[in-house]
Amino acid sequence: MLSVASANDELQRLATTDSLTGLANRRRFFTAAAGIIARPDPETVTLVGMVDVDSFKLVNDRHGHAAGDAVLATLAERLRRAVGDNTSVVGRLGGDEFGIVLTAPEDVLVAVTDALQQACSDIEIGSSDLARATHSACVAQGATEPTSRSTTCSPEPTPLYAAKLARRLNPPASLV
Repeated sequence: MLSVASANDELQRLATTDSLTGLANRRRFFTAAAGIIARPDPETVTLVGMVDVDSFKLVNDRHGHAAGDAVLATLAERLRRAVGDNTSVVGRLGGDEFGIVLTAPEDVLVAVTDALQQACSDIEIGSSDLARATHSACVAQGATEPTSRSTTCSPEPTPLYAAKLARRLNPPASLV
């Protein structure tokens, strides 16, 4: 039988974790992100990023929700591996949107940014060799002072939507 403390720990985990991806849920993401940003370190750079799956509705419509869930779970694991053990939080903000806040020395940040680019590469869907999900991401570097959650953790969506529009106007051949 679980102790009260163990049961409370499990309830806390369930209340703050996205059940599909195992990442921080929206509530935990914003809380952790605010904490990371509030502790600036002159030896590090802070990265705030968003990742959004392009044409995700088409993935669900053409391949089914189980395939869509698999794409989200795969992307979540890739993002988690890309960020690594740095002072960071990766979370599912809702639907097909993910947030990343990470603080690291500049050389580490460059490596993580490269790893994030790889993480956002095509994900095969089901058994089809041609159907793939692609991703758009925007990254803001250099947050060094604590600011409000609305300006730091909810970055202006314009760069993300501009990236998505560019992909729609020039889609890769493998886009679903």
